[in-house]
Amino acid sequence: MKLIFPNGEHASLNLAQGVTLVGSDAACQLRLSGVGIAARHCEVHMHAAEVQIVPADTSAVTLINGQPLSKANALKQGDLLQFSKIACRVMGQDAAPVHAATRDSVDDTGHTRVRMALPKLMLRGVSGPTFGKTFPVSGSMTMGRQADCDICITSDAISRHHARLQLTPAGVLVEDLGSANGTYINDKPVQGSVPMQAGDELRLDTVRFQLQDAHAATSSASAAAVKPAAAKSNAIIWIVAGAVVVAIGIFLVVRQSGVL
Repeated sequence: MKLIFPNGEHASLNLAQGVTLVGSDAACQLRLSGVGIAARHCEVHMHAAEVQIVPADTSAVTLINGQPLSKANALKQGDLLQFSKIACRVMGQDAAPVHAATRDSVDDTGHTRVRMALPKLMLRGVSGPTFGKTFPVSGSMTMGRQADCDICITSDAISRHHARLQLTPAGVLVEDLGSANGTYINDKPVQGSVPMQAGDELRLDTVRFQLQDAHAATSSASAAAVKPAAAKSNAIIWIVAGAVVVAIGIFLVVRQSGVL
């Protein structure tokens, strides 16, 4: 099972066997920050296929499907968890990543459904092994060649853990993780945390990405799909108009010649 955070407070997390500690403490496997998040908020226990959530701090608010958690409770796919004001959905391992959500309708149990939507920003590969691929940006994400990275780049020029992305309301913060060949935004080396906006280029050694507004990119794709149809329609109109002009010209010539 995995936890998916539709609002981007954290990258999706695959639950491991044993205990996953949730809270604001640095020792927590699932580290969250926000109003009402306790240092050790709760625990998720996974043993074989059985998953339970257990309160760790009785003063911390944890809801499961809208109901307060006061004792150990079994988790199943589709459950909605809420740690203080941070919500996440329990999904199967094969569930697609989700990076944004909006409130939708109310289901038969009276719980609010979460309708998954497009992410706000995404990286599009424009060179190297990621050319043409898109990567939605959400929460905190790592980039590198190691398999446990959120964005895995199979290139020897990329460090195992090369850079970190952090989604913020103002854009994306980029941090180099001590890579061997450097991280660059618009060809300027990243030192510390550097902000990046839609349209900027991110380069890890020679592997380049462009940060795009996901909604704008979708609108552009839709417009591009309409253009060929519009062009074809205009061409037909001009052909018909030309044929009419030629027919009128022939009619006038024949009439002046006295045949009609």
